[in-house]
Amino acid sequence: MVGVNALLTATTLLALSTSSLADDRKCYYPDQTQAIGDVPCGNGTNVACCGSGDICLENGLCIAIEEQPYSLSRKSCTDQHWGSECPGQCLMRTSYNTSWISIVLLTFLDSQANYCCNNVVSSGNSPICLNNIPSFTMGNTNIVPNTNLLAGYVDANSSSTSANNTESSCNATSTASSMSAQNTSATADGQSNNHDAAIGAGVGIPLGLIALASIGWALWERRKLHRVSAAHAAAVAAASQSPPKQEAWTYPNNNNQQTPPTQTQYDPPTGPQPYAGYVDSTAPSATTHQQPIVRSGQSGYSEMASSGPVELDSARRA
Repeated sequence: MVGVNALLTATTLLALSTSSLADDRKCYYPDQTQAIGDVPCGNGTNVACCGSGDICLENGLCIAIEEQPYSLSRKSCTDQHWGSECPGQCLMRTSYNTSWISIVLLTFLDSQANYCCNNVVSSGNSPICLNNIPSFTMGNTNIVPNTNLLAGYVDANSSSTSANNTESSCNATSTASSMSAQNTSATADGQSNNHDAAIGAGVGIPLGLIALASIGWALWERRKLHRVSAAHAAAVAAASQSPPKQEAWTYPNNNNQQTPPTQTQYDPPTGPQPYAGYVDSTAPSATTHQQPIVRSGQSGYSEMASSGPVELDSARRA
C-alpha cells in the first residue's frame, strides 16, 4: 500500500512540475497591460491570476498573505480582453484598471457583508466607499487548491477519496495473499513479542535493583553526613565558650611562688576573762618583777628603794 501511494505521489509531483515548466500563459490587467509576476489560478485557457504568494479563490479574487497589507483583492486574468471568465469587480473607473485593486469591508449587518473598491471614507457620520462608488456584495466561495501559494497541496476530501478507491482495488486483487501474509505475520509477531518480553525482563530487573541500591546508598551517605555535621557543630560550640576566670593570689617570697591565703583558726577562750581596758605598752607587766639597778659599789637596795623615809644630807647636818 505504501509503495502504491508513494508512486502516485511522485507521479503527481512530476506532472505538476512538468506542467509548471511548460506553462507559458500570461496575465493581463483590465487595460490589457501585462501583469508581471502574476500566476494563473489553476488550469484552463481563461482563468483569473493572483500573485505567487497569494491564495486563489474560485470567484477570481485573491487573498494576499505574503506581505503587508494582508488583503482581499482583484488582480489580473489570462484573457487579455477580460471576458466573462475574468473577475468582474472594481472595473468602473479607469484608474482601477491599470493595476490590481484592494477590496475592503464596508459593513457587516444581519449576516450580510458589503464591500468597497480601494478604500472607505467618512461622509458626515457614515462610512462610504471612496469616490462615492456604490458598495457590492459577493456570494460564498472556495479556495483553488494546488496552485500559487497552495501549489503542491490538494483538497483533503478529494485526496482521501482517491486514496480509498486505490486501496479498495488493491485489496480486491490481493485478498488471498494478504490473508496468508497476515497469518504468517501473526505467528512471527507472537514469537517476537515473547522474545521482546524476555529481553525486557532481563534488562529491567537488574536496572531496578541497581536503582534501589543507589537510593539506599544515597540515604546512608546523607545520614552519615548529618552525624558528622552535628558533631562538628557541637565541637565548634564547645570551643567558643571560654573557661571561668580565676583570680591569682601573689605573695612575695624568695621563690617567687604564688600561694593562696590560709585561714587562721581561732580557739574560743575558756574561763573568766579580765577586763580588756587600756594597757600601756610601755608599763611593766604586773606579773613581771623588775630587778633594781645596782651600780658599782652599791648594794642591791638603794635609799630610794628602802621602805623608810629618806633624809636629805642638808637635814642631816642641821
